[in-house]
Amino acid sequence: MTKETTMHVVIPTDLKKEFKSCCVLEGVNMSQVVCELIEEWLDKRKAKTDKSNEPSNS
Repeated sequence: MTKETTMHVVIPTDLKKEFKSCCVLEGVNMSQVVCELIEEWLDKRKAKTDKSNEPSNS
């Protein structure tokens, strides 16, 4: 089982309301969506880093 922790994030009220509404409509947990978004962001960052470390063909 993965250990979990909490994170406090400050976002605009309207953004939170819209996010929460969408999560309810989709039947998903807000924390799950945030985790997925963070994982996607980290994957994109890693891909950029991996590309910059590749030797160039020049």
